[in-house]
Parts: sequence; C-alpha cells; structure tokens
Amino acid sequence: MPKMNIVRRQKIDADPQKVYQILADMSSWQKWSPWLIMEQDAKVDVNADVTQYKWTGKRVGEGEMQITDQQPGEWIDYDLSFYKPWKSKAKIRMKVNPVEGGTDVEWHMDSKLPWFMWWMRKPMEAYLGNDYERGLLLLNDYAKDGEVHSHLREQGRVQLPATKWVGISRSMPLAEAPAQMGKDFQALMPYAHQDNDLRPHEAFCVYHKWDMVKGKASWTAAVPCDTVPVDLPAGWKVGERPACIVETVEHTGPYQHIGNAWAMMANRARNKEFKTVKGLHPFETYGNSPMDTAPNDLISRIHFPVK
Repeated sequence: MPKMNIVRRQKIDADPQKVYQILADMSSWQKWSPWLIMEQDAKVDVNADVTQYKWTGKRVGEGEMQITDQQPGEWIDYDLSFYKPWKSKAKIRMKVNPVEGGTDVEWHMDSKLPWFMWWMRKPMEAYLGNDYERGLLLLNDYAKDGEVHSHLREQGRVQLPATKWVGISRSMPLAEAPAQMGKDFQALMPYAHQDNDLRPHEAFCVYHKWDMVKGKASWTAAVPCDTVPVDLPAGWKVGERPACIVETVEHTGPYQHIGNAWAMMANRARNKEFKTVKGLHPFETYGNSPMDTAPNDLISRIHFPVK
C-alpha cells in the first residue's frame, strides 16, 4: 500500500504549556480544525476525559482520533481512523518546542492509502499538507486569542452579469503567488481611480490554475470597466467575464485564512453539491478594502460558476 508522510510546522504566538494543553484536550480541536470549519453542523462527540473525539458529517465524512501516548509539554501521539468516505488509518504526532516569543508546533502524519488509490499519493500529500497549514494558522488564532478569526457563510446561488475588465495575468511558482497578487492590485488601483470608466471597488481575481502538486499558479487580477481604455500600460490585458450563475461562500477574517473558503468550495464540488462549468474559472471578489478595514473584518467571497 502506498505510504504517505506529511510534516508541517508553524510558530504559535502563545506559551508552550498553553499550546500543549490545547492539543491534549480533544474538545478544543473542533474549535480550530481545518476540516470542521467547512461543516459547522457536523456531529462531534468527545469522551469524558477529552482524550478522544469522533465526528460524522456529509462533507467531512466519518472518523475518530484518540491520544495514545504523550510526553507532557513535549509531544502527543494520536491514532486517527477514517471510516467514510473510505477506510484508512494514520499515526499523528504533535511536537511542541519553545522558541523565542512563542511555540514551534510540528504536525506529523504517517499513513497508507488504499491500494486502489496509489495514484493519489502525491495529490493527497499536497492537499492534506495544505489542510495542516490552514489548521496551524487557526491554532495560532485560538491559542493567542481564544477564538479563530475565520468565519464562513454560504450565500447560495446567484446570477451575475457579463463584466468587461482590465487586468494583469501571471503564471509563477505557487509560493510566490500571494505576494505578487498583492503587487498586481497595488499597480491596478491607482490607474483605476484615475479612469471614471473603471470600477475599482468591484475588483476581482480569477484563478486559472492553483496546482498544489506541481507548485504552480496562474491568475488574473482585474478591475471591471464600462468601456475598455485605449492607453493601457504594457503587458496589461482586457477581457470579459461572461454572464454566469455562481455558488458563493463569504469569508470574514484575515486574508491569510482565505484558504478555508477555497477548501470549502472545493470540498462541495467534490461532493457533487453543484456542477461547475467547464472553461469558467472560479474567482474572488472583495467586500471591503484592507486599506481601511481591520484584518479580522475583511470580507472576501469565493465564487464557482455552476450549471
């Protein structure tokens, strides 16, 4: 059976003993779980001594995790069992290391895929690794502030009109993408504010490709326009987003947590809650601006064009 090994780490801005206690209390996991955030009404049962929890949900499947061993203040071992959508088992270790200003947490997983999924090893390592990264960011919120600052709200299905746009398209390594996206919008906004035919408050970003396995991304950062300008800077593009019906989830919180909204929508698509339209790529829109909005109050929306 194909083996999987995943390791992710994150500095947590809290005392090591506090972080350790959170990880040792299974009732706290549902507060910052990168999976349960996608399904708030999933059923979760925690045993009396908070060393085991079970979950059942339409999106998150069914499984359980329990503590099997620990070195107080240093590490905790868990057995993880999945029952649905398929059966598998994994060994988990959370390591807690004091560092200046907080705690370094390492999240380890060793597992095996079912034999018929041998071809999914690399994608699963990439997807689960991303889940761990999202989870560690949520753990940082919870350990530091007692709550996570990432809130998801499904908005259902709406019809959007066709939209002309001016934008900047990129393709580059995934690790460089977030910073470059910010630079692209910083370049677009001054130009957009100078042209009355552009609508900077309706800026959006189309995700053409976000390949976590190959580590590549391509996107277009865009501003809608009523008429296409004729004096665009070199390398900028114009285009039109066709009229479409979209399924939308709204995220409120720092942009570093936007992956939770994307993960929810990808999970819903895999579960066939809707059918996406081939050739129409998902996109983000923004309810307010980071220039005058506190990070915890930022609103971003993820839209998937659907049939």
